[in-house]
Amino acid sequence: MAKYGCIILKGESIIKDEDSGSKSLFPIEVEKDHQVKLYRTDIQEQVEARSKACDYLMVCDEDQYKISCLTELKGTQKPGEVRDALKQIEASLLKLREDYLRGSKIATGIIVGASDKTLPKMISSDARSVCRKLYSQCIDKKRIKNMDNLLIYVQPEKSIRKAAIFGKDSNKTIKCHSRAGAYVPVPSMIIEIATKSS
Repeated sequence: MAKYGCIILKGESIIKDEDSGSKSLFPIEVEKDHQVKLYRTDIQEQVEARSKACDYLMVCDEDQYKISCLTELKGTQKPGEVRDALKQIEASLLKLREDYLRGSKIATGIIVGASDKTLPKMISSDARSVCRKLYSQCIDKKRIKNMDNLLIYVQPEKSIRKAAIFGKDSNKTIKCHSRAGAYVPVPSMIIEIATKSS
C-alpha cells in the first residue's frame, strides 16, 4: 500500500493536475467526521508500459464505509478525451483492484472537465464496460440500483452557486465551482449518485 504517495484531505480542497498544465479542477468539501485519502496514481515510473493510469484514486472513509473513486482530470473538449479517460480509469481499476480497491463498498469512476467546457458525451458501449468492472468491485451491490451511475462527470461552471447533480438518465453530471458553497460534498454526493435508481 505504500507504493503511491498519499495525502489526507479534510474540509475544502481543490484536486488539480498542475504537472500537465490541465485547467481541469475538482473542488471537494470533505464532510465533517469523514476523511479522504488522495493517491497520485499516474506517476510515470509507477505505470507499466501501455497502461496509462488515471490521475488520482480518492478513497473516502477507508476504515468505515469505504468508497473508492478513480479520478481522471480532462481539460479539453476533444472527442477522444472521454474515450481516453475511460481507458485510463479501466487500466487503473485493473492495476489497483487487489490492494487499493479491495473492500470498497462502492467504487466509481469520475471524469472531471475544465471550467465552463463541456466534455463530449460518453460512448455508451465503452462506458458500460467500465461500469461493469466498477460494479464488480462494489461489495455493497444491493445499494447499486443502476450500475451506469458508477461513472460520473464533474463539470466546473462559473455560474454555479451550489454543487448539484444534473442528468435524468445515466451519465450523471455534478456541476460545481471553486467558490464557497459550490464545492462537491464528499462522500454524500458520490453516494447519492451511485445509489440512484435512474
